[in-house]
Amino acid sequence: MNIHSILTLPSIMMAMLAHLCFFSMMAPTTMAFQKSLEPSSLPTSLMWLSRQAQKLPATYSYCLTHHHLATEAFTAGCMAGLGDYLAQRRQQPAAKSGEAVKSYNVRRSLSFIFKGLGEGVMWSLWYHWADRWVATVLKQAMMVIPQLQPATPLFVVIRTFLSLLIDTLVACPIIYALWDIPLPALLSGMPLRQIPHQVASKLRPMICASAQVWIPANLLIYNIPLRYRLIVASMTDVVWQSIVSSIVTVTATTTATEPTAKIGSKEQDLESATNALL
Repeated sequence: MNIHSILTLPSIMMAMLAHLCFFSMMAPTTMAFQKSLEPSSLPTSLMWLSRQAQKLPATYSYCLTHHHLATEAFTAGCMAGLGDYLAQRRQQPAAKSGEAVKSYNVRRSLSFIFKGLGEGVMWSLWYHWADRWVATVLKQAMMVIPQLQPATPLFVVIRTFLSLLIDTLVACPIIYALWDIPLPALLSGMPLRQIPHQVASKLRPMICASAQVWIPANLLIYNIPLRYRLIVASMTDVVWQSIVSSIVTVTATTTATEPTAKIGSKEQDLESATNALL
């Protein structure tokens, strides 16, 4: 059996699900789990698995509370891998008669999972910092404008606007330029000397595409409790990672084999990929 037929996305996702189960074992259910694995209690074991499936949301909430950074990074990694899988399936052309179907690129999805793990840590830290910064600004504003109170609609509008503003103008350019664009390119084999040009040519289109996807989502994200922001963001991240995968990996693969002078001609392909996925 070919190794690529084994290392499909389902097996990757199952491995990551096993990692989540490790977190759940930190919850106070270890003794029940060990008892259910006794040979004489197979039906009990199945019933236990059914109960644990029903408790999965509570277990996930427990992991977020006690191991939030690892859980958020794990979630972002899963969403990035799933997004790349969907992008690969969308990019795969319909096989004509007599042509072989393009195989699933496991290495590409693994690189996106790795990218997602780091991205999850970055965005988790960002959300906590941004929340504190916006709270500080609003506290000072309330001293100047007495009518600005937390229960008023104006307060919610200003808080959301400030959060969206710094997200779009500060976080996105930094994370895209230092992580999202260069990492997949390097992992796909692009020479290091081409990375600055890759970032310069793709940063602006990625920010524009990000605005189309994330501004509507962030209207919700910045108005829910802090601990759930990355989780809701990760759901939108499946769509976004599909767009990023279509943009970055195709471009990185092409530029690794073409002269540098042709790199700038790929922006039209980037826009087409974005429009197709939105």
